[in-house]
Amino acid sequence: MCYCAPKVKTPFCSSYECQEELKKHIKPEDEITHFLAKRKKLEADVRVAVQELEAFKESCSHPEMHLSKEYGSNTGNYDPTSDSYWINYSCECCGKRWTEYDEE
Repeated sequence: MCYCAPKVKTPFCSSYECQEELKKHIKPEDEITHFLAKRKKLEADVRVAVQELEAFKESCSHPEMHLSKEYGSNTGNYDPTSDSYWINYSCECCGKRWTEYDEE
């Protein structure tokens, strides 16, 4: 339970006072369990944030005035059929980056 706010039932308070009080009551093996639980919670939070960011990027309309295009090519090969062309896109609104290849 949080030392700072007893009504909050979470061991993840980051205040110095709470962490110091927590150290008085935790055995070394409990401390490892505490850190493992905190890491799992943080990883779960990151997964949720990444999913929300991906959904945000997919919902963006990528307006032309905020879309940068960088044209690229690999030409001059001995065999001209090996030449390739592509466009790297970057949306300033949502941060999405992607590449589209020319199929010729």
